[in-house]
Amino acid sequence: MLRAIVNMSRGVSEMQGHLARALWFLGISGRQLGNAVSAKQLKVEALSERNELSENFDLSEDDHCFEGLIRWMLW
Repeated sequence: MLRAIVNMSRGVSEMQGHLARALWFLGISGRQLGNAVSAKQLKVEALSERNELSENFDLSEDDHCFEGLIRWMLW
């Protein structure tokens, strides 16, 4: 489901927060599944997407920070 969100969100400015959050948690899942290289790249992408948001969000690098990017959820 996270991969589907990533694919849907790319290039849609309104979905940038969702994209950053999905990338972050996909990276966590990858790390737990033993794919450290992919997990690290996904987290780098998540940070990049989050940093491009025009709003002032918490800039820490933790789960809580990425959960705060989304004010509404579709699921």
